[in-house]
Amino acid sequence: MRRLAADFRVLVAAPNRSCRGACGTDRKCDVTGLWLLNESCDVIVHAVPGCRRCVTATAAVYADGALPGMDAVGDRCWRAYPHYISCDTISDRYRRFCVCRRYST
Repeated sequence: MRRLAADFRVLVAAPNRSCRGACGTDRKCDVTGLWLLNESCDVIVHAVPGCRRCVTATAAVYADGALPGMDAVGDRCWRAYPHYISCDTISDRYRRFCVCRRYST
């Protein structure tokens, strides 16, 4: 958790927005950071503002591949399982959790 906080910025994207788009022009989505965030619900609840409760998604819930994330409406957060994590996926059901790293100059 400490490494995640020190190296990355965690944000919640709008529905139908990928992490590549949400990270902006001065940062890039970092898959390693997404893996660190997705390690446990404890990490997610601690790192993501507004996340009050967290559950691990089943394969049926996770069919669109847009996790880890938060319901588009409400405060329920989802940990990705199975562990397919991408910076490019979008969803209208979830707001993506994005881990963004500043570009090196």
